[in-house]
Amino acid sequence: MASGTGSQIAIIRVGSLTLPNTTVMVGSFGGGWRWTNFVSESIEHTIEELEEGALTGNRDTPPSHQGASFGQGDVNFEPNPNAIGSWLYAATGVLSSQLVVDAGSTGGNSGNFAGQAGFTHYFVPRQTEHDESSFNEPHAVLVHKDVGSAWLFNAGPITALSFNFTAGQLGTSRATLMSKAVGLMGRTSFVTSLVSSGGRPWIWDSVSVEIGPNSGNLAAISDFESMELDLTVPHEGIVALNGEKGYAKFPSSDFRRLAVNGTLCFQTNSEYEQFVNYEPRHLRITARQSASSSQLIGNPSSAFYPTIQIDVPAFKMTSFSAPVGGPNRLVASFRGKGERADAYGLMVEYLLTNVTSGY
Repeated sequence: MASGTGSQIAIIRVGSLTLPNTTVMVGSFGGGWRWTNFVSESIEHTIEELEEGALTGNRDTPPSHQGASFGQGDVNFEPNPNAIGSWLYAATGVLSSQLVVDAGSTGGNSGNFAGQAGFTHYFVPRQTEHDESSFNEPHAVLVHKDVGSAWLFNAGPITALSFNFTAGQLGTSRATLMSKAVGLMGRTSFVTSLVSSGGRPWIWDSVSVEIGPNSGNLAAISDFESMELDLTVPHEGIVALNGEKGYAKFPSSDFRRLAVNGTLCFQTNSEYEQFVNYEPRHLRITARQSASSSQLIGNPSSAFYPTIQIDVPAFKMTSFSAPVGGPNRLVASFRGKGERADAYGLMVEYLLTNVTSGY
């Protein structure tokens, strides 16, 4: 009987909606494919039904025919610094990378990454479409479900990516994908050995929240108990008269949006007053694996750790509540959003530090 413990997941850039040859993709498992740890997935293969509507004097369900076939759903994982970059690039589309620690420069307390180079990667959402067939660059996602073959969700955009940091918990992420086609493909013997997650997840005690009028004037806020940032890039699957059952195009269907929701210990009215003022503020969330010296990248003086930093230069709260539910302490909850900040030319930016050279 199959179980989830034998499951694996990977993502790869395919560049266009022209379906790649699956034999070529199998041969590239050790190269472009990025494997990661994941918690669960709910990706569905859907075949739309075309039911005949002619009245024939019968009351039974009439015959049906196969309509559009596609894949769509979510992947939930505990993001680690090395693997998350592929999902970040798929959801944003613009990447620049920089070497910050030369290979071989690690010191005595950099155990897990001894001898490896360190990099910083800057991800920002694209402003122009990848090509005429898809706004975000098409990717393929492979899910092995421990029953021999792997499910290949081929050629489609990542339409949403969230990060959730909650006190007392590991960090979590959720990615939403669409795919033009779904198929089965066998795993090579080499792939069966790819069980490493590629890194360790972030933990709540490594997360800090800073807010201020701009990036040069931020102050740490220690009252937040949870924070979720959900980037959504709406796409619409379009079918065409092209002789294919799958989607022909994935154009953008709405504004890109960033939802920022969370909770905080309600001790003063300071955040409520900011909500009432409705003025944009710069929000920065930083998760850095600095609790263990074995996570250090480079020699001790360089002090680079596996880190993700998320900057929202124009953050606003849109709802705020601190209900009294009895004699217990009050916890405030809020909903908010990120807007485009003209001074920065963007709505959100992700900075990732790890030992992966590029995506």
